[in-house]
Amino acid sequence: MATYIGIDISKDTFDAATSEHTKSVSFKNTAAGYKKFRTWISKFNEPSVCMEATGKYYLGLATFLYEKLFLYQS
Repeated sequence: MATYIGIDISKDTFDAATSEHTKSVSFKNTAAGYKKFRTWISKFNEPSVCMEATGKYYLGLATFLYEKLFLYQS
């Protein structure tokens, strides 16, 4: 069964919550934060990610996820 992850993103941080948990987890909106997020979502079965497109703040994470999860599969 897929896990759905919603992301609320801002300039400095982003919060992620899953469809199975009531508490969100906060990450820095930086390359290091993206890597920690990737590690965090790796424990979920078939994660699907959705985020709001707030200005340009989502672009770094969206690009990171696209490259790491879809292009390279590493």
